[in-house]
Amino acid sequence: MYKVISEFVKTPTRHMTEHILDLIKAPWLLEEGHRPVHEEVADILSEWCHIGAWIKIKITIFMDDVRLINQSKLKSELLDAGAGHVKIEIDRVRRENSREDDIIRAVGLVDKVKALEKHRSQPAPDGVMEMLEQVEVLSPEDLVKYGVGRL
Repeated sequence: MYKVISEFVKTPTRHMTEHILDLIKAPWLLEEGHRPVHEEVADILSEWCHIGAWIKIKITIFMDDVRLINQSKLKSELLDAGAGHVKIEIDRVRRENSREDDIIRAVGLVDKVKALEKHRSQPAPDGVMEMLEQVEVLSPEDLVKYGVGRL
């Protein structure tokens, strides 16, 4: 008969946490006048920064807002708070372009540019409206000739 002998070996482990931050659903964190995102996130996660804890942060954000997150400061603040390792993953989401209804419904080029001026609150350069009026009255054949002649 065999006698089974077992021994418990205590193995060191690290505390690991994963945090998901969806800045699309929490856009107020990116608003002007609000604390910087890295400070806000560091305060929220500071309780998880046990000595040597490994932290993974998944951030979902619009592609054009990524510049508002200072990843190096966020990482250094969490490391200073006691984290052993910090990994930041950013999921960039493309923002759908919205078009003003007035621009879409405008019939001619001149009307479209006027609607675009109003939408952007920015005037068109001088002479653009006159040029567009001339282009609108040209037939497709004349327009092609005009375009080919300018090449």
